[in-house]
Amino acid sequence: MTDYWKSYSKKFCEICKVWYADNKISSERHETGAKHKVMVQQKLRESAKKAKDKELKDHDLRMTILSMEQAAKASMSSKSQKSVPSMPEEFNEGVVSSCSAQSLEKADLREEIREQKRKLDELKKSAKHSQFWVDDQPEEEEKIESDEVDGILCWVQGESATGLRNYWHIFSGETRWDQPKRFYTAEEYAENYTEIAAKIAAKNHSLINSGNVSNNFERNQVIPPNSAPQLPAKLNNKVPTPLERPTKKDQNDYLKKERKRRWDNNEG
Repeated sequence: MTDYWKSYSKKFCEICKVWYADNKISSERHETGAKHKVMVQQKLRESAKKAKDKELKDHDLRMTILSMEQAAKASMSSKSQKSVPSMPEEFNEGVVSSCSAQSLEKADLREEIREQKRKLDELKKSAKHSQFWVDDQPEEEEKIESDEVDGILCWVQGESATGLRNYWHIFSGETRWDQPKRFYTAEEYAENYTEIAAKIAAKNHSLINSGNVSNNFERNQVIPPNSAPQLPAKLNNKVPTPLERPTKKDQNDYLKKERKRRWDNNEG
């Protein structure tokens, strides 16, 4: 008996330019995939960009033709005035023709814009979406914290009890494992601590004297080198993976406790 193989039917995605098995499960898996969604959004953006570019090119072409026509009319008018005696004019033909040409141009431009919008809406409606389609959620802008305040670096390189490097904030006491772009070494911070503390104290004093601070104004206080915050014991033995890193709530609770500890030390 002769062996033979049977080819399963496949389906081609015009947007992603890939083949996949022609069955319900494969179709749903492909259409709900992140790559397919990104390609659909990119296709829509490209269509809108092409329509806008075509609109601008057509507008530039019409303006060029209009300027050429006006220049030709002006040239013919100047030549005719030199060769033929001037006659009294009942109306200014150039002004009338220019106004009519501009009005026609604006009407054509509005009509083209409507047509391009209509085509874009039809493209969005005709795009095939699976029943599992979910619109992309807008990405929240990440808050980027500066590595310095008023020309003073905010991060100091520290070392845990097990010898692992970490970095802590001189104002909030926040700790991090990833290396900032600019930071003090422990020796540099110890040498410059007096100067940094004097600058911050002068700034606080200046703000208070200016009268521009509110009732909930919180002074910046520099943490001394000998009071560098220590990492929690559960994180002090290894560098945590992204899943093991503390949550935002844990970080806030830790910072509150650290501020209270420093406040109690200052009061004592």
